[in-house]
Amino acid sequence: QEIIKTQSFRELSDLGLVSILQSDHLAIDEVPLIQAVREWAYVSSAVLDVPVSVVAQDVVRDLRLVLLSPDELTTLERENAKDELIPEIQIAQAWKFHALKKVSDSNPHHYQRRKGTLAREHHRYLDPPAK
Repeated sequence: QEIIKTQSFRELSDLGLVSILQSDHLAIDEVPLIQAVREWAYVSSAVLDVPVSVVAQDVVRDLRLVLLSPDELTTLERENAKDELIPEIQIAQAWKFHALKKVSDSNPHHYQRRKGTLAREHHRYLDPPAK
C-alpha cells in the first residue's frame, strides 16, 4: 500500500499502471487505489498537457468499482463529476450490480476481489452460488 504514495508510482506509464491494476494480488483496497489512480492521472495530465479523462481512459477500465459499497460509489460519483476520470458507463455498471446483486458475464474479472480488498456486505453476491 505504501507504493501508491511514492513519486515512482505517479510517474508510471499508463501501460505499467494497467499491468498493476489487472493483478488480483494487490494488497490494497479499491478506495485508496482509485485515489492513487486519480493522483497519477493528474500528474500525467499536467506532464502530457491533456485532460485527466483522456490520459486515464485505458487505466480506469481496470478499476473494480463493484467492490465499492453504495456509499463509496456515491462519493466516487461526486468526485468524478469534477474531473470525469471514470466514464459514466463504468459507474453505471457498478450501480447495476448493486441493484441486481448479480455478477455480469461481460467482464468477470471486474468482480474479482483483490488480496487487499476490505470485506463489505455486498461482496457475498460476488461469490458463486453454493452447490
